[in-house]
Amino acid sequence: VQFKGEDMKIIHMADVHLDSPLTSHFDARCAAKIRAGILNLFKKTVAYAVSESVNTIIIAGDLFDGTGVSQATKTEVKNIILKNSSIIFFYVPGNHDEDISTFFDEIPDNLKIFGNKWTYYRLNTRVIVAGITLKNNDMYTSLKLKSEDINIVTLHGQIVKAGIGGTAANRLDIAIDNNAEDNAYKNPDINTKLSADKSADKSANKNTENNIDNNSDNIYLNSLKNSNIDYLALGHVHSFSINELDSRGRYCYCGCLCGRGFDESGKHGFVLLDIDEEKGRIVESFVELPGQNIYDLKADISTCVDNYEIAEAIRKCLDANGCRQDDIVKVTLVGNVNVETQKDPVYLARQFEEEFTYFAVKDDTKYSIDYNSYIHDMTLKGEFIRTVILRNDLDENEKNRIIRCGICALKGEESDI
Repeated sequence: VQFKGEDMKIIHMADVHLDSPLTSHFDARCAAKIRAGILNLFKKTVAYAVSESVNTIIIAGDLFDGTGVSQATKTEVKNIILKNSSIIFFYVPGNHDEDISTFFDEIPDNLKIFGNKWTYYRLNTRVIVAGITLKNNDMYTSLKLKSEDINIVTLHGQIVKAGIGGTAANRLDIAIDNNAEDNAYKNPDINTKLSADKSADKSANKNTENNIDNNSDNIYLNSLKNSNIDYLALGHVHSFSINELDSRGRYCYCGCLCGRGFDESGKHGFVLLDIDEEKGRIVESFVELPGQNIYDLKADISTCVDNYEIAEAIRKCLDANGCRQDDIVKVTLVGNVNVETQKDPVYLARQFEEEFTYFAVKDDTKYSIDYNSYIHDMTLKGEFIRTVILRNDLDENEKNRIIRCGICALKGEESDI
């Protein structure tokens, strides 16, 4: 397909995991809210593409999360793609949605799904988008990209920096019908797919000692070096990272649109590629969409004496980390607090939960006590504290926890330990 102008923009996104159960981290009600938010982030990403004149979106796997996807979600995704016919969606299936055709009763014309052979699409004069799902030696030996093109390759899997299937020099020795390939490359129609595939007798030449399982998620990075790749668009890892592939290209995990648990905290989004065809240059930038970022924070409340002061400390922690409406937040209270400090994690969470998609407070503080202040305390509390202090069979932490429990009992309150 021909896009107007010498510059073009491409979005690289991955690992959306639509309709993920999420029940290992959240209750059913909260999980449903987060699932809806993730679907909305996908829709927002496409809306961003329209507003920024992006004409191509690469989805590097795991758009869906397994087979338990609702019909409503499938219909919504199909409509989002169909209603944005000016955008071409390239999709390489991931390990959670290997047969993506099962998610659509009919594949939209502007959704191009990569299969188990290299398929190449030419955009404009020089830009090539290539992808494959099969991960074995043939994947590395059959990749054919021209040095004069701007080559974007998309894969889903875990990178391994060791090589497999021979060196780049060995790969160049494999005979392929270059004349047929040249003729195919000259066709700018996006529906013309270019497949570079070795014949059965040529595949026998591969190094059998280095064969890997076809179902492996490993991507052997060294075997993709010096293959004329300018940008390797990867999916599978849920955090953003970009590094040099070789002297020419870079490889990038765009991360996911939204984390699915507190082990995936921080900022998430997608990568925007700004391509200058005349100069043969790709400029990458990470784009964060507002809403439903996951934050796993720690608030030091060592100087706080009651819930009011703790709430202020939590607010400062939220502001310092840039937490926004609809984010998913867990705040862990830390520090050494006095045994008489008043704190109620349930009450504290209630003050903030309406601002966020999910908000929780966890108490991980330790107790400290100024023993000297109770030496002359003639009350029952003072006598109790002095009795515990004199115990030689307890360490300091055990003494402080026992004293905390005793103080709560003397007040007629339930212990928080």
